[in-house]
Amino acid sequence: MKNKKINKRVDNYKKIIIMLFIILAIKLTNIQVFKNDYYVKEYHKNLKYTYSLTAPRGKIYDRNGILLVDNEYVNIIRYSGIDITIIEEKDISLKLSEVLKESKEEILNKMRNGYFFDFKTIKGNPTEEECEKIGKLNLKGIIIDKTWKRSYKTEHFSLLGGVGNIPIEKKDYFLKQGYSLNDIVGTSFIEEAYDNILKGEKDKYVLIGNEYKLVHKGSEGKDIYLTIDIKLQEKVEEILESEIRKAKKEKNTEYYDHSFVIVSDPNSGEILAMSGKKIVEDKIIDITPEILTSTIQGGSSVKGASHIVGYKTGALKIGEKRHDFCIKLKNLNAKCSWRYLGDLNDLTALKYSSNSFQYQTAIKVGKGKYKYNGNLKLKDNTLDIYRSIFKEFGLGVKTGIDLNESVGYSGNKKNSELILDFTVGQYDTYTPIQLNQYINTIANGGYRLKPQLLKGYMVNNKFVSNHKEILNEIDIDKKYIERVRTGFRMVMSGTGYNYIPKKYKPAGKTGTSTSYLDLNKDGIVETPTTSNIFLGYAPFDKPIVAFTIISPNVKLAYTKSSYKTSVNKKISYEVARNFFEIYK
Repeated sequence: MKNKKINKRVDNYKKIIIMLFIILAIKLTNIQVFKNDYYVKEYHKNLKYTYSLTAPRGKIYDRNGILLVDNEYVNIIRYSGIDITIIEEKDISLKLSEVLKESKEEILNKMRNGYFFDFKTIKGNPTEEECEKIGKLNLKGIIIDKTWKRSYKTEHFSLLGGVGNIPIEKKDYFLKQGYSLNDIVGTSFIEEAYDNILKGEKDKYVLIGNEYKLVHKGSEGKDIYLTIDIKLQEKVEEILESEIRKAKKEKNTEYYDHSFVIVSDPNSGEILAMSGKKIVEDKIIDITPEILTSTIQGGSSVKGASHIVGYKTGALKIGEKRHDFCIKLKNLNAKCSWRYLGDLNDLTALKYSSNSFQYQTAIKVGKGKYKYNGNLKLKDNTLDIYRSIFKEFGLGVKTGIDLNESVGYSGNKKNSELILDFTVGQYDTYTPIQLNQYINTIANGGYRLKPQLLKGYMVNNKFVSNHKEILNEIDIDKKYIERVRTGFRMVMSGTGYNYIPKKYKPAGKTGTSTSYLDLNKDGIVETPTTSNIFLGYAPFDKPIVAFTIISPNVKLAYTKSSYKTSVNKKISYEVARNFFEIYK
């Protein structure tokens, strides 16, 4: 009987033990399988992670592999407060302040900034003498390390930009992208636009006890290659400086002070060179960023787009002939071409740059009836029709370039006179980069391409190309684009003569527009000036290059003197000649 009770008790114990094992197994399964992620996250929440200094950025090269931006390694003094008492910290700060010539409080602030387990930067780029003195002190928690700074290898192409601390106005953006507030980031132009490629990955450490353990090895940023040809860029800048100085010695140039140049590949949208230069009290300064933000009326250079409006709406036929007469509206001065041009067709209208031809097209587009010295009524949507087609070429919209850009000004009045002005580039304004996108679109046969500054970048020792991006195709039969291209070819023996050496088989379009200056600085623009534009490409049959040359305010408008500097033509000729010398 006693044995039975003992056996029963043993069986019960066995059952309890088995049950406990089952419960334990269920718990372990729950922890290891079903709630594994939860407990791993909870574990990592309690770990103290810190990072190395911002990892070195990728280098920047031009399209031919010429180094433009490098990293230069410099000393840095850092501090770790792990296992250091308040008394020790004060003593360290006192000794540091004596060497670095800073107040004890200012050192202390740097040492106590942020989380206690983070590395603190005490001084970036200390002198060798300071490093030697601090090294001899053998201070607890003080590390003399190496960091980097950007080294710019060229004085040309100002759009390389710069790096620095995260701007306060962009703090939230960078924090959401996983940056730390003490990271060095691209703050302008190329450095900013491609920061996500150029930035490196920092070493990651975990604090276990009083020791840091490396848990993830960082890496340098990726090297990028720009579309810019730095040798061509240097020549373009040299030509601009020289021709601007020469022009300022000519008469009637008191208000002329700057010009812009863009050289691009019309088949890819790649920008090979771009520069803006301005003369201020006999000193040349760089204004290249204004290529993206300054605006100008396109003048007759936009007549290619105006022709396309006519062809698409049926208001202009291929081969159509018209007479070049002045348009006189009631209570307004007559609107004429730059001189009387006689009988023209759609090609010679481009060759000799007839304003009258475009006015007549606009009247047809707007279903108007012209009567000498009478009122002209055009359909309400006439200007909208023009603008929508102009936008297909990149005129009046952002180009998509990877830098901050402006759009330009679109007038809000739609009376008949202003619509006529619009067709010859005397109403809306465009940026130089928009005009460049427009001429690229004509040169390549009707494809609006995003302007490219990034040719590609290196990943694991392999080059990754940045492919061209087609934003849209001109919505019209290609024969009409070809017709405009034929007209632009003829321009080069007309108003565009000698803007590009003839042997390179050029095509293009000149433009003259009116700008207004506020000479009294009173907010009122009252002084009209003449500005010159040239948009061209070559060879006309298989273009490999497009040129955008703009020179605002080359002379006062409506003056007795007819003299006008040919600075825009001279710049264009020299830029084109040098391009083909380099790419022969």
